[in-house]
Amino acid sequence: MGLFESLANECVPEELTVESISAYGDRILRQSAAENWDEEASKLSSAPLPELIALAEACVRNGKAESLPLVRLAMRELTETAWNLVFTDASDVFLNCPGILAAEGDRVLRKLLERFESLRNTGSGFQAYNYLETATRIALAGAARELRVVDVLLDLTTDDSPELLERVPRLLGIADEVWGQSRSRNVLLLLTDVEETRGAALFELGLAELRDSLSASNHVDVRTHLTAGRDNFLAAERVVESQDDASMYRRVLDAVLSFGSVDAVNRVNEAVDALSLVVDRRAALMTGLGVRDWLQSRGRAEVEWFSVARMLKECVQDLHRASWLQPAQAMERVLSAYRADRSITVLNSASGLRMVIQPVIHAAFIRREGLLAHLEDLASEPTTEETASAVLREFLTAVRNESPDEGGDCLGKALEIAPNLTMGLGVSSAPAIVHLVEQQPDLAAQLERDYAERRLASQLATDPLIDDLLASTRIALSDSPDFNGKTEIEFLGLAELIFQFMASRADIGRRTLGPRTEYLYPHPAGKTYTENYLQRDLGEFLQGTPLRPGVRFEESDVGSGRADLTVSTYLNRFSIEIKREIEDAGRESIRRKYSAQAAGYAVSSAGLGVLMVLDLTSHGNGVPSVRDSVWVEKVSIPSGADRFLLVGVVRGNRPTPSRLRVL
Repeated sequence: MGLFESLANECVPEELTVESISAYGDRILRQSAAENWDEEASKLSSAPLPELIALAEACVRNGKAESLPLVRLAMRELTETAWNLVFTDASDVFLNCPGILAAEGDRVLRKLLERFESLRNTGSGFQAYNYLETATRIALAGAARELRVVDVLLDLTTDDSPELLERVPRLLGIADEVWGQSRSRNVLLLLTDVEETRGAALFELGLAELRDSLSASNHVDVRTHLTAGRDNFLAAERVVESQDDASMYRRVLDAVLSFGSVDAVNRVNEAVDALSLVVDRRAALMTGLGVRDWLQSRGRAEVEWFSVARMLKECVQDLHRASWLQPAQAMERVLSAYRADRSITVLNSASGLRMVIQPVIHAAFIRREGLLAHLEDLASEPTTEETASAVLREFLTAVRNESPDEGGDCLGKALEIAPNLTMGLGVSSAPAIVHLVEQQPDLAAQLERDYAERRLASQLATDPLIDDLLASTRIALSDSPDFNGKTEIEFLGLAELIFQFMASRADIGRRTLGPRTEYLYPHPAGKTYTENYLQRDLGEFLQGTPLRPGVRFEESDVGSGRADLTVSTYLNRFSIEIKREIEDAGRESIRRKYSAQAAGYAVSSAGLGVLMVLDLTSHGNGVPSVRDSVWVEKVSIPSGADRFLLVGVVRGNRPTPSRLRVL
């Protein structure tokens, strides 16, 4: 079969990834007779454009001598096509082809911006927007500098096509939150006078104020920007009916701003109840369906927003605390939800790997206050030893009373013994940290490890692996009758934390968390670790997350037995069974040995659970990836509904990479 016939007969895959496009292009090349290349090439200008681009990428990747003219042909067709649908489909393929994206990205961006300029004031505003959007994506991928795109965005006026203007606020928001181009806010202010784009512009301005509040350096500025952001979101709601996104952010800010007021309990409860309804509706209706896939909220966004609502509810029950503790912790959760909601996943043109681009927010003050609130909680915990609690309270007082320019001679020592805690609390905390280490070295070491893990979890939030695992888990659980509504969100929230735990343990070095993670490596005395090590490590990890209040060890009366770990949420109690495997950690072996017991705990709650297995088999020839260590197991129950287990295998007994050998 010739090239042209192959391209015409087989479309590019519906799910566009580097891997799927590569497989498609290679398959087309194999189907085509090499001796007919010149004859076939003359027909290719009439070939379907998305398929032509995939073929060009395959030629580049396989070192075909004909690749350059074919690439130039494909890029010319891409930048000159007048059909919107063809262009959007073809540009999606192009942006998943690392070879031609890196080689041709700058040239294509220039040409697209020329086409944009020719159409921006015409009746083809939608087409002009598509050119501008693709140019923005090329710049985000690192295939061209963003300055040309920024210049075009800042040059927008109310004289441009309404079809164009109603779509550009999101791109202006990206220019501000990713590239730091705050001048884009001036353009957004102009667009509030355009009927078609007023609501979207107000929403982006509200987010700009939220970013400013998260980046503020004192309580007053935080509150000032929160108030301005809340007002913009409210105005956006009034302009655009069913503006769930604006309503969601506004309800959150209503709740945070209510702390400290005379009727705080009623106001926060009212805001949180309204927020919960909006989050439910947003998840059910998939508000973003009218938005291009690359701009869709990440799968974990709804989980994060639900976490915000849960956390605010918990704050209401504890209003006797210092006035700033609740909003500080709430703002940390808002930061996580906002970043998940507005993160963009693109292909890095240099590495060929997907990367998550988050809004750039320097939230040092908010993070510091959130950390202090966390330490305040720890000091108040009934399980904290009385002496340690007193020392910790003294430490908190010292940190809050340090002047900003202090640190002095203690700074070097603090950075050496507790670098994460020092950077989290600021250099002025160095004297207090050194004093804490001298008084309570074990407590100080524990705080340092805990905060190191908090930072690690924050970094994992940008890993596309977590999104992929959440997406595959959601699909695999779609047959479960219990996996819907709030139960779906609650279980995905737990699943996300399980994935973060597994990803962190897959990468973590021997020294990072000390004895806590020693079970991941061969025992120094040649002994075999028990599953208790994994149970304790995972339990402590979960106790450092928003699910902390519901985490229990060895809870009795669960499915007539005692569960290794349980996590109680508003609606459910999920059991986590912990096992150890020293012979065969394959899927079939794990299913046969452990799935029935793990599923047996899900009797009085949703038919969903977690099975975690510590794999202590030999890994001298390599350690399986996290992606290959997670799956969903369906467990049949006689005369009952099937139950579903999220299975995660944590690889222990692993050698360092230098000791691996090829079979």
